[in-house]
Amino acid sequence: MLAAGEVSGNIARRASSVLGMPETTYRRRLEKVKREQEAGLTMRNTEWNAVPDILSRLVTENRDAPKQKKLFDEVRGLLLDEVMTLVPQNASLGAALMGITVLTYRRWTASYQQEAV
Repeated sequence: MLAAGEVSGNIARRASSVLGMPETTYRRRLEKVKREQEAGLTMRNTEWNAVPDILSRLVTENRDAPKQKKLFDEVRGLLLDEVMTLVPQNASLGAALMGITVLTYRRWTASYQQEAV
């Protein structure tokens, strides 16, 4: 959310377009990220330092591509796949790692597994 905002000049319409999501969804998720930052819930370890640059590059490349992908869905799928591999039988931990509820995590994993078939 933050990277999309930065490369889009903090214009929600552009940022949402780059991510491939509705503007209202982008605004809602951005506000959630900002609230979490203000509450100190986004503390990261030193390995995280490279991630913002990587995300900025992904967003910039998608913005400049002739046909934009639904980048948010694609990145979420990659992260979900990694979490499912690391904690295959632990929906609570998987949900916590994804920053979502257990119910949403179960719905996402079921949908992901159906798509893989």
